[in-house]
Amino acid sequence: MSDRRSISINKRHCDGTERRINSQSGFTLIESLIVWSVFSVILFITAINLEHQFEEYDDLAFFAMFEGDLLYAQQYAIVNQTTVSVYLLTDEHEYIFSNGQNIFFRQKYSEQYFITSGTMPLHFKFLNSGKINRFGYLQIKSSANQYKFVFQIGRGRFYVEAY
Repeated sequence: MSDRRSISINKRHCDGTERRINSQSGFTLIESLIVWSVFSVILFITAINLEHQFEEYDDLAFFAMFEGDLLYAQQYAIVNQTTVSVYLLTDEHEYIFSNGQNIFFRQKYSEQYFITSGTMPLHFKFLNSGKINRFGYLQIKSSANQYKFVFQIGRGRFYVEAY
């Protein structure tokens, strides 16, 4: 059954004329505003929850890019049998790769990430065997979390851990 009903009433006035009155019932403005208010509150709560998800995905995207670029530098060193220097320029929010004669890769990253040296300096090298010349960790702070980017001794492997 529909909420909207149309009622047609014939009403006789005292002067003998007959008038037809049409009455339509429906939702009032107040009822519509209440429904829109509830909908807005639900939408607002959903948006707050999505903001946290966005920050996590942004961190995942940053580390995927950073790890991929470091793997590229490592593979470049192996394939070209050269030493690749990695410089993390934290003031400019970028890192560069150099093979000694020239810079062959430059990447800017978001200003919401702050990279500082932990037990490892902001400059290191991948040797022509793919091994890293130093080991330790870098501290990376995002707007929501703190991470350690750990370089292992030996083969030049690395990983990220939150703390």
